[in-house]
Amino acid sequence: MKLNKKISFLILGAVIGLTVSLPYFFSGQLLAEKTWSQQFYDRNGKLLRLTLSGDEKYRFFTDYKEINPKLVEAFLNKEDQFFYYHPGFNPLALSRAAYKTYLTQGRKQGASTITMQVVRLLYPETTKSISGKFVQILQALKLETLYRKEEILLAYLNWAPFGSNLEGVGAACFFYFNKSCEKLTSEQIEFLVQIPQNPQKFTKLASEKKQNLSFRVPHFIEYLKQRGIESKAVKTTLDLNLQETIEKLAGSYFQSIERHGIKNYSLVVVDTTRNEIITYIGSRDYFNSEIKGQIDANRSLKPPGSTLKPFIYALALQQGLIHEKTLLKDTRMTFSGLNPENFDEQFLGPMSSGQALILSRNLPSVDLARKLANPSFYDFMKDKSALKFKDEKFYGLSLPLGGVEMSMLDLMKLYASLAHLGKYSDLNVTLEKQKSLYQQILTPESVYIVLQMLKKNPRTESLTFQDLTKTAMPLAWKTGTSKSYKDAWTMGLVGNYAVGIWLGDNDREMNPALIGRNVAAPLYFQVYDYLRNKPQYLKGHENPVWDSRVGLNVKNVHICSVSKKLVTENCGHRTEEALFIPSVSPIETCRIHRKVYIDPATQKMSCKPDVLNHTQSKVMEVWPDDLLAVYKEAGLKKVTLSEKKFSCDDSLSRIGQINITSPQENIEYMIQTQQGRLKKPKIQLRAISESDSQYLDWFVNKNYVGRSYKNDPLFFETDVPGRYSVSVSDNLGRSQSSYFNVKVISQ
Repeated sequence: MKLNKKISFLILGAVIGLTVSLPYFFSGQLLAEKTWSQQFYDRNGKLLRLTLSGDEKYRFFTDYKEINPKLVEAFLNKEDQFFYYHPGFNPLALSRAAYKTYLTQGRKQGASTITMQVVRLLYPETTKSISGKFVQILQALKLETLYRKEEILLAYLNWAPFGSNLEGVGAACFFYFNKSCEKLTSEQIEFLVQIPQNPQKFTKLASEKKQNLSFRVPHFIEYLKQRGIESKAVKTTLDLNLQETIEKLAGSYFQSIERHGIKNYSLVVVDTTRNEIITYIGSRDYFNSEIKGQIDANRSLKPPGSTLKPFIYALALQQGLIHEKTLLKDTRMTFSGLNPENFDEQFLGPMSSGQALILSRNLPSVDLARKLANPSFYDFMKDKSALKFKDEKFYGLSLPLGGVEMSMLDLMKLYASLAHLGKYSDLNVTLEKQKSLYQQILTPESVYIVLQMLKKNPRTESLTFQDLTKTAMPLAWKTGTSKSYKDAWTMGLVGNYAVGIWLGDNDREMNPALIGRNVAAPLYFQVYDYLRNKPQYLKGHENPVWDSRVGLNVKNVHICSVSKKLVTENCGHRTEEALFIPSVSPIETCRIHRKVYIDPATQKMSCKPDVLNHTQSKVMEVWPDDLLAVYKEAGLKKVTLSEKKFSCDDSLSRIGQINITSPQENIEYMIQTQQGRLKKPKIQLRAISESDSQYLDWFVNKNYVGRSYKNDPLFFETDVPGRYSVSVSDNLGRSQSSYFNVKVISQ
């Protein structure tokens, strides 16, 4: 008797010791012990994708309110009738099973409670032996002490096997019946409750049910998962009808240009009214390994080319450097020793800021960008890319020319901000928790004007009369081509939609056909035509906010049609209107048209009329030398005051400027030493002056060097290192000064 008591105490101690010493298997939230599949739907409830859980299962979290109570009752009757009465294991059932299995050598019987099955589903390796079954019982006891019965039962309903890699009643209802568990019939309930006891029997059927599983917009789903969206059922912003239509449209268009060796494309459409992504194509073919189709081209970083130029012009408008039609110089310029070129390697001379933007001229953009301050273009851009920007000096002149890597999504956020008149925000991808925080990065007035400039960008193809009479949504768009022909872009606004298109190659191969206006823009207009011709997409987009100046500080001002500056009496009838921001836009008056007085007898000119009124007045154009040179290259003759060997001495004639183009302040000129002998640098002295300048006098360190005439350079030599001052003045008293450095190097 004493021995039996000792054995009983030993067993009891072992049970207590094992229970206490068991690893802390459970986190405190039972259902958090396993990961879940996610269900992604479009904005109208159409299934886009089901993802696998972390352990490669289709397992949907399903709460009691989503389950037919009769299904719960059926599982209790089938698996564990005494679930609410035992402590985690059923002693009677265990005794009966042990007797029939081991003593009578009969057919094996199970005695696992639902609690024990939950333990087995968590740790299947502990149930393969008698000792393992004993540990399972101890774990079941502990599970019952940590969780309520309802939690344990819900875990079972969500984890029970249903054939193949289907787990839980949510996945079973979806795959076997394509419905939610709350809508099951009695026959369907009877079918489901038999599966967990022998799930292998249903593997073939489960596999067949998975064959037609939706696998739409894979890049978009991966983007959502990368953003950390963890909801079990995600209702996204995507419009599947529009997505599939544009996929077909883009695929058909791509076939027409594929012969040019173009390999891939991506496309995004954003409804900017709520900043929602409604179409997302990450590559031409997700499953095409030859083009590395699984790479999401909308998230990979690439040079954006000229698609950044609208933001340079918006900043220039905001900072009062230009108005809508300010005359800019598309001429050869040198910046810190660098000589940027235009895409076509030509210079078109003077043109309005609107023309320069639409024609994507590089020189005016670089010249404007270097003048920007508070913010500079670098400061404006540095937090607008997924790429962490390097130091400003690293980019130099390349930044305004698109010499930085950005993703399509980065650009879409920038262009969506234009639709919001300068308010910048992240893009929404789900219909839940849309709490976009907007940051005002540009003034509404500057955005309005730059979009009016882009609206004048003509379509790339001719239109039929039928096209012209269709209802139109306003559009403003810009193309871009990266250096070495690796990326072709078109970005813009269509009503309240922002549309972005990229064509290129994930391997970054060069292709001369990759020019934004030639290959990306036509697809952009196909998207535009589709959107404006479908009432469901046209409605509410005919009059976007960005196309209205109501409430904005923007005025129409008369300017000279030649100089693009405020009119004077000398401009005559050659005037036009331009958009101005009062108290911000430049208010310079026209200096191209200047009045002179000519003696009809001698043809001599003067800046003042003759006392006896023998002179006749005449208005002449006075252009800077660099623009005159461009006109000359183009074969256009400009009659200027300096060509008539005339000089005005009055103060009005001194209005104008001289710009020293060489030497440059940021350049070091080298004195080379070879075998003890000095080789003096030959430093060119050159400046751009007004056309009424007849000559230029040069001074270095206040010492006179010499005189140069129209477009003829002068040279200065020195063998003394140091910092030098250089000054130049013309015959009308206009002057300019600068500095340069001379340094000795040994060879």
